Amino acid sequence: MADEWDNPQVFFNKKSENITWAHAVNSQQKLQESLSNDAIMMLEADVSLIDGNDSTPMMAHSSKDKSDLSLEKFIETVIISNNKTKKGIKLDFKTIEAFNASHAVLQKQGPNMTFPVFLNADILKGHLNATKTPVDADAFLTSAVKILPKSILSIGWTTPDTMKGLKANESYTKENIDAMLEKIKMITSTQPITYPVRANLAVNSISVLSDLIEKSKNNNASLTIWTAKDDTFNKTLLDKLIKDIGSDKVYVDLPTDKPKSSAIRFGANTIGITLTLLLVINGLF
Repeated sequence: MADEWDNPQVFFNKKSENITWAHAVNSQQKLQESLSNDAIMMLEADVSLIDGNDSTPMMAHSSKDKSDLSLEKFIETVIISNNKTKKGIKLDFKTIEAFNASHAVLQKQGPNMTFPVFLNADILKGHLNATKTPVDADAFLTSAVKILPKSILSIGWTTPDTMKGLKANESYTKENIDAMLEKIKMITSTQPITYPVRANLAVNSISVLSDLIEKSKNNNASLTIWTAKDDTFNKTLLDKLIKDIGSDKVYVDLPTDKPKSSAIRFGANTIGITLTLLLVINGLF
């Protein structure tokens, strides 16, 4: 891949505030809608193995969902679309089994994916009684670096399905950060890394997240701030987080109905797909 492919701002020749996302592009219909919509630049989609089919990775949020779109068809379609209009993708792998089953497709299509590709997985168990099983970190990182060395590694911690009932000042811990820093030691290249962090935890974690970014700067590290449907968070603290970490090192990936940092403009809703801001000024996801 060319260097611009791991830098969405350069690839799209747009200011970071004008880069937009479509989420859960897990069906043929949503894929076609997103590709035909000039307002959308990045496509996020989930990769799972559907119950009853343990060999074909499909675009689905969980193994219980039905899907009419395979990972191979998804990638092939985006490759063809890029002959006419620029689009990038973020692949969210729910299990290591889904990622392992995707190796052949990713390796086959790697040379043809001349656009930004983000590989996302929660590779470490979080705190706060997070019950989801993390994706095997060693297996994910080893294969991701080998198969797609120009991809952007999006690696984070599991979090609870709901944050209701938890204290308003809950945060990421030093132990979370230390575990991640220890794990990324196995990445010997300068492959870009972004850390997805949940907004209501991140706004209370400025010190430890600053430390995380500083200690992984060789990988042009950044944060990606996301939120779940029922989450609430302090907008003023979000402003401070972005200012302290640096706007060149933060993606803000929030639905349009959530409070936003006053320093950022966000996209609008189009064809039922939430468009969000990608905030990265200095070269990384």
